[in-house]
Amino acid sequence: MALFTLKRGAHPTDHLGFIKESHPFYLYFLTFLVGIISSFATIGFIKFYQLLTRFIYNGSSSDFTEIAQNTPLWHFFLILVVGGALIGLIIFYFIPYYGHGQGFPHLLYSYRHMSYITPTEGISSTIAATLSLAVGASVGREMPAIFFSASLTSWLCRLLRIKGHLLRVLIAAAIGTSLATSFHSSFVGIFFVIELVSFSLTTLDLLPITLAIFTGVFIREYFIKIFPTYALKFAPYDPSIPILNLFILGILSGLLAYLFLKTLSFTIRSSHYSRLPKWMWPMLGGLGLALLAIRYPSVLGLGLVEMSLLAELSTSFIPTLFLLLAKYLAILFSIGFGFSGGVLTPSVFLGLAIGSLYAATLASIFPHYGISHEMLVIAAGAAFTSVVLGAPVTMTMLSFEVTHDIQLTLNVFIVVFFAQVTMKVLNLNSFFHNQYKFLYDDCG
Repeated sequence: MALFTLKRGAHPTDHLGFIKESHPFYLYFLTFLVGIISSFATIGFIKFYQLLTRFIYNGSSSDFTEIAQNTPLWHFFLILVVGGALIGLIIFYFIPYYGHGQGFPHLLYSYRHMSYITPTEGISSTIAATLSLAVGASVGREMPAIFFSASLTSWLCRLLRIKGHLLRVLIAAAIGTSLATSFHSSFVGIFFVIELVSFSLTTLDLLPITLAIFTGVFIREYFIKIFPTYALKFAPYDPSIPILNLFILGILSGLLAYLFLKTLSFTIRSSHYSRLPKWMWPMLGGLGLALLAIRYPSVLGLGLVEMSLLAELSTSFIPTLFLLLAKYLAILFSIGFGFSGGVLTPSVFLGLAIGSLYAATLASIFPHYGISHEMLVIAAGAAFTSVVLGAPVTMTMLSFEVTHDIQLTLNVFIVVFFAQVTMKVLNLNSFFHNQYKFLYDDCG
């Protein structure tokens, strides 16, 4: 009788067990599939939040400088305050640690402990990040897209009963593919995985991860007409620059990154331990953003247009300084007060503004000396962001991807190196490391 008894409760993928053990191409097939899923997820996330921005502000553009020209001031206040309250409620009820544990820190926790990301965490975090970007919070889009892609990959692994080291490889593939798709750069995705999420990975693991990343970039290339390349264009410049200027710029970028990380961490901890209801903090942050938008609407959202102008044009010192301070406050009101999103793009904005101020200062002190404005701006952007993320090689490679200039990249590497030395001397950790330690070591 037992010979004809059907096994009840069998999983649909049980018959694939022998393939997992005896066929190495199974891993490559899975990473290829993850590359497809992550690339489409990243493209879909970015296109959807841009569409939602146009719908909310009833316009044809997702650039907030242009939106501000056609939007009444009371409309900004209403959307940012009400949107902040709605985001706060979503974060408070559905996301671990009242939102501060969502995104990349929670992804690192799941990766290191080889645990799955639940559908509730993935969906709620993605909704909160989409709304944050759509209403105009000064947050980045890359980390939410990475978390969304990794969540889909985690659900796939749970369905196929994949766990252990293979789960880590597939999550790492999703992370690298999502970032590579966002920046249209395979090298950026690969080095980001190596620097930030390579815990327990081997050299052989990078082969399937690279396959996923190349797959994602190929899909991005196919959609290039509807998804413009994330890149900055430069006018011809003088590549020669004294090493002393690079040294000073690197030290300056490291010191200002130290100040930025300390104040941002203080703001996050204050909102975390405050007696004020946690869901109210994004609403207060939205009010602060609306007040900043009265004079500086360009600090809302990503600010891609302003970033291009900072890199391409020599700007005046005082207007750039006020823009830098306004963007700095906007980031504190956004990330520090609980809006959902990443820190990569805001850090690049601050770094570019620092480089522009440094170039303007040199031009005023040495008016007859040919200052390479573009080189200083890009170098400062890469150095500042490398300290914030803890990813010096990734940011150096990104500078090459957006300029295709070897000489500029070498100078960027020097500035990044001095910024990293400053970071080590000050005993400073990256934003993700501090968040992970605060949430899962101090509070765990």
